[in-house]
Amino acid sequence: NGAGEEELLANIEGALGAPDDWSSNGKHLLFEVLGKETQRDIWLLRFDQDKKAAPLLKTPAAETQARLSPDGQWMAYVSNESGRDEVYVTPFPNVGPKWQISSEGGDLPRWGRDGRELFFLRPDNTVMVAPITETGTNVEVGAVKTLFKLNSPPGIFGSFSLAPEGSRFLATTGTGGGAGASLTLVVNWTAELKKK
Repeated sequence: NGAGEEELLANIEGALGAPDDWSSNGKHLLFEVLGKETQRDIWLLRFDQDKKAAPLLKTPAAETQARLSPDGQWMAYVSNESGRDEVYVTPFPNVGPKWQISSEGGDLPRWGRDGRELFFLRPDNTVMVAPITETGTNVEVGAVKTLFKLNSPPGIFGSFSLAPEGSRFLATTGTGGGAGASLTLVVNWTAELKKK
């Protein structure tokens, strides 16, 4: 309710990115760190173990946009290890083998509410869905299907999300730019402010 005091959760050396995801049980916080010798890495802050923060995925590639499955057993994320951004799934919290979900580029992974579907965005703004089946310690990925295309890209801080009941999407999109776009530059605005 906002009545509590601010609390420093972790003091990390390096530039911090925005938090990616918080587990449904409140025990794990995933966030990104821009390392000195690596690109972006995914870190894990464990509230169930003395609030210790440590790298979870740290490779020469950039790992971003981590999302936990509803049961907390799997993590979807984006990596550019192949030369372009693709969506992968790996076990959580003990990262192990990984399965590539997208094949033509992928971004903004989002789990369905039952964890049996993984949605993501292709570079052409098409929302895709991949059926996911857990088989013990493995994942089977079904045929990836096209759902719909966004009218414009999500923008620099854009996103899309699945409604809790699973029947609708909410997306923030950019203006699209183009010939109709304009930019207004206001100079000497302090003089205008004094007139009012």
